[in-house]
Amino acid sequence: MATYLHKNRNGNYYSRIPFPACLKAVGFPSEVRFSLRTKDRNEAMVSNLEVALKAKLWIEEIKVAEMSEGLKNKVIQKRAEIRLQERMQVEIDKKNKQYIEQLKASIQLKNQLQASEDRNQELVNQNQEIKVIARKIHSAAKVKVESNELAHQKITDFISENIGINNVRSSKIIRTLEELQTEFLADKVRDQIVNKSLNQLKLRTSALVHFAGGSTRITDLTYGDARNFQEHITEGRSGKTVSEYLSACSQMFKYACKLEYVEKNHFSGLKVPNSASDKRPRWTSEQLLNLFSCEIFTEHKFRNIDDYWLPLVMLHTGARPSEICQLETADYKVIFDTPSLSITDDSVYEDSEKRVKNKNAKRIVPIHHKLIELGFLKFIETKVKAGDRQLFSSTPIGADKDWSKGFTQRFSRTLTKLGLEAGKRPTAYGFRHTVRDEFKLSESPKDIVTELIGHEKETFGEIHYTHSEFDIVRKLEVLHQGLNFDKELIKVASDPLFR
Repeated sequence: MATYLHKNRNGNYYSRIPFPACLKAVGFPSEVRFSLRTKDRNEAMVSNLEVALKAKLWIEEIKVAEMSEGLKNKVIQKRAEIRLQERMQVEIDKKNKQYIEQLKASIQLKNQLQASEDRNQELVNQNQEIKVIARKIHSAAKVKVESNELAHQKITDFISENIGINNVRSSKIIRTLEELQTEFLADKVRDQIVNKSLNQLKLRTSALVHFAGGSTRITDLTYGDARNFQEHITEGRSGKTVSEYLSACSQMFKYACKLEYVEKNHFSGLKVPNSASDKRPRWTSEQLLNLFSCEIFTEHKFRNIDDYWLPLVMLHTGARPSEICQLETADYKVIFDTPSLSITDDSVYEDSEKRVKNKNAKRIVPIHHKLIELGFLKFIETKVKAGDRQLFSSTPIGADKDWSKGFTQRFSRTLTKLGLEAGKRPTAYGFRHTVRDEFKLSESPKDIVTELIGHEKETFGEIHYTHSEFDIVRKLEVLHQGLNFDKELIKVASDPLFR
């Protein structure tokens, strides 16, 4: 019986012992883990031997062949109950996490409101002081009878000397650009967007803060200022990059409008004409046929089977490359008898590094019948039976924990071999643009498309639909009606694992 010594992310050692196939067949789990309660490797090695011996004796006592049919059924039923409890616990943990985040946001909002009330009280006190001074002025004006012009001049001088015109403020607190940016980015953190997107928003909105000045009041910014900023960032940047900067600023002022800090978002109307080279190209029918006619797909000549499945899955889901590369075997679900993939950052593993772009990216996507026809379910079944944690071999790389980097590098080399010139060819992300365009051409329902590809939901209908993720049948209909690449995949050979 094999045994494995492992160390978790906290430095504690644990022993992982797999169950034999005969026990797994009647419902036992793939493996059992025992914490060795130590961070010392030598001590852990000794404890591992003791645990392995006891576990081996215990497992060998279970004689599956001698089990009665009734006992086997009880074992299978008990295992099913345990799995159900595990899934329920995951849901409970997920809800607890959401509750904690909501509680944190509520506390932060309460603190902000308290600070606002304190500031308002300070302004009320200032107004009281102004009224007292005004009464003194009025009394002084009565004592000395002078011409109206002279009296007016004295009152003006008195106000300037005692309180100053600049000290009189409105009761409404005005945010500066720097304050707005801080609040906006904090809100994005609460939305749990990935670090890469957060850093991009910070970089692009900081360009506006530096251009206009961090102490500039946001109510003082005009449409002309927004146009001037656009002209400022245009120099030395592509149209696509300028659009991304303006989009980030528009998001920030959309947030300000929502909180009634300003009445209008001057950045929402700014448009930048993109050149053909700026646009992210989708895959044409000819390019897809060229790709899926190469030996990876027709003869299964690959070093990594991921290179066969990942492009096919992306083309039939519209998912982001990293969303597919990070899938775990547990993300395979069968909902209403429909095989599906759960795109989420939730995991049964504590050390999981899965992530999604934002809260809208969490979704259920049915598996397209073309993928099933090519043997994708058999591929998943093989991974599950092997006890694999990840569906694909990808690992997170770099500071941004990019799950797709390894695949996209290999994919780029494949495209170069096919004669597609770098910089002018579609990329792995282009499958997503292709799917979106196909849905648009087929006039698929926008709310369901939004749910399938994980875009931001704005209308009431879209928001309501996200709470009906189990309406899987309708999603499957839209997926099949909108995506048909049979002509482009005519040369693809199925079942690379079972040929």
